[in-house]
Amino acid sequence: MPVASVIVESLPGAAAHTGASLTAMAGVSVYGIKEDQIVTVIEADSPAVIDLVMRQIKAMTNVIGLYPVYVGGYED
Repeated sequence: MPVASVIVESLPGAAAHTGASLTAMAGVSVYGIKEDQIVTVIEADSPAVIDLVMRQIKAMTNVIGLYPVYVGGYED
């Protein structure tokens, strides 16, 4: 199963709201919030879905950056 660990950076003061929005997304887990950075893990059935979810997160209000830390679990 494809998985990606991603740091999501929000506008100052918006991390709690953004974290709650991320938690509501299917396949997205929030593991911590520090200042304006949110540690997330995205799990999906295919690489295309991981890409779609990352694009949805990047387009969210209050999100100013999306930084993949680890992407793996792909099968050939």
